Amino acid sequence: AVAFVEDRLDGRYENYPEAYIHFALHNIRREKLDTAEPLLEKAFTGYRTLNTPREIANSYLVEAELEFLRDNFALSLEHARTAAQIYDTIGASDADLAGAYLWMGLAFHETGVRDSALAYYQMTEELSRQIEDRDASWRVHYRLARLFNEEEDTERAAHHLEQSIASIERLRYFSISPELAGSFLTDKTTVYKYYFDVLFNDRRTQRPDQDKLFALSEQTRGRVLLDILGAGMQNIFSQIRESAELQETEERIVAVNRFIRDELAKPVNERRNELINEWQEQLTILQREYDTGRTEFAAAHPELSTMFLHEPLTIADIQTYLPLNTLLISYFMSDEYLYSFIISSGNADIIKLSVINEQLRYAVERLRIPFEDVKEGRIDLLRLEFDIDLSRELYAELIEPLAEYIDDKERLIIVPDGPLYYLPFELLIADDTGRYLLEDFVISYLPTCALIPLLHERRERETGTLQSLMAFGDPLARPEESEDKLIALSTEPQLRNILMTPLPAASREVEEIALFFDPDEVLILTGDVATESAFKRYASNYRYIHFATHGYVNELNPNYSALLLNPGEEGEDGLLHAYEIFPLTLNAELVSMSACETGLGRYMEGEGLISLVQAFFAAGSRNVMASLWSVEESTYPIMVEFYKNINNGMNIADALREAKLTFISTDSAFGTHPFLWAPFVLYGLP
Repeated sequence: AVAFVEDRLDGRYENYPEAYIHFALHNIRREKLDTAEPLLEKAFTGYRTLNTPREIANSYLVEAELEFLRDNFALSLEHARTAAQIYDTIGASDADLAGAYLWMGLAFHETGVRDSALAYYQMTEELSRQIEDRDASWRVHYRLARLFNEEEDTERAAHHLEQSIASIERLRYFSISPELAGSFLTDKTTVYKYYFDVLFNDRRTQRPDQDKLFALSEQTRGRVLLDILGAGMQNIFSQIRESAELQETEERIVAVNRFIRDELAKPVNERRNELINEWQEQLTILQREYDTGRTEFAAAHPELSTMFLHEPLTIADIQTYLPLNTLLISYFMSDEYLYSFIISSGNADIIKLSVINEQLRYAVERLRIPFEDVKEGRIDLLRLEFDIDLSRELYAELIEPLAEYIDDKERLIIVPDGPLYYLPFELLIADDTGRYLLEDFVISYLPTCALIPLLHERRERETGTLQSLMAFGDPLARPEESEDKLIALSTEPQLRNILMTPLPAASREVEEIALFFDPDEVLILTGDVATESAFKRYASNYRYIHFATHGYVNELNPNYSALLLNPGEEGEDGLLHAYEIFPLTLNAELVSMSACETGLGRYMEGEGLISLVQAFFAAGSRNVMASLWSVEESTYPIMVEFYKNINNGMNIADALREAKLTFISTDSAFGTHPFLWAPFVLYGLP
């Protein structure tokens, strides 16, 4: 991008310094500080040439951030002070001054000058409160919390963390566009995590507040998915009049908030105070209407209020949905520690695990490396090894400390966090028995506990008369011209390679699965009829939807991850992207993806692992089966056995477990290797 801009500017970068300040910030956020520095210098040169004092001061604040990240706190302080002096001279806005004061406070804090740090933090807090700048507010309250916690003043630290989180939540729900929602919490989850550590280690209480800690853990994952599910426009909310009214009020609040913030960000002498007062009066009325509507909606639809109104989900709420034989294990990774919530129908606890977070990340990565080597062709299946000792180590760190809670349970629902999203727990080996966890428990997963009430409601919901099975297999067995069309539309080498690889066993897989159902209730689509347009037209009519095709993971933008189908009607490209699945309306009991890496995507702070799984949940499916690495065609018997078990009346989670155990017990030379059976995992509330 830099080269593109410089080529167009023909060396006259001083004419467009704004581009360079953005490039510099982009690199600073990614800790590429040496790359950012020359870009920032070009921005300085440009702004000085144009003689724009406010932008020069802004550049000094970027310089302050850069030096702060280099631990050059004295230089960071000097740059922030220079920016503040320029702002004061030109009569810049309070928002500008708040930014300068915050960086001065940060620099004083890191150099141990406590009183000066506190003074500048308090000045920042006062300005942010006056102009309702919630972005500055959450940052300064977080820094005040760290300052007081370092002095073991837990009460004041907790107060400021609550203020910081309140500002983040208000900013998120009433100030940002949907396009930015996915990355909004990326730099803010540290506040929730820090508050978690503070509360858990609070010496003032003998036992931490489990519900508050649980709510904090849930606020750090799956937020966009929950927003989509609670948007009032799709699926179960689409027919509820009150939800549409609430959404309209919320949109008006967002708009008025933006008007007020934009006006307050102007220099004092340019503000239209009469207009600000008028908007604030409107905002008060709208917020009153919104609060009244929320209360009425919660009373009329208690089963949906947690999802739609963003109300904290309590542990007691979760317990009402758990059978006696089931244990929910929700992991939470703070900046320093790994915790585990252990919840059953009659008991709940939280423990801090002894594993170090960085070591856990490394261990999960090492366990997966051989599987990645197979995918990349660096090793063949005959020479593939499985690190049994590492599997035992992870069992000892993640499962063994929970032994007293697990002993009398048959089912585990696991809510992962951090690197645990990439780990199929089924392949962990108990040190005392030498058995896979798969052999002792029925295991399923959830991206967030907040889905439980909604998935339970879907289970109880009348869906009318549904056909049994819709299955897609080997869409590459198509006329040459369709293949050419897809390849022409593909710009990524990885995707082109996928498009050129047929899956002959996939047709056999779906045809054998179909034998377990009434032929009149089955739609099998293979080759050139396995089209994207057919899925969009008919999928809402089926209880089970199965894909035996290629999956494509776009880690840069998970909304563009896709399942490979044939185009079908004009206007389709044969790539069923996640963003196309989100707005659909499905009634499926199960969507199963017998395709490579369909459970993978991009890990984002505040969201978890964003993949096709979330897309199918948003569209209405109650359970989603996906894979955590590349799968071999030789595993198709697992899928056939899986559906055979379902047709025999077995619970979906039991059906997948039994299919894996059957596969392991076969005479195949590789049947016991976790590479083949472990990637298939079930998400949902079976």
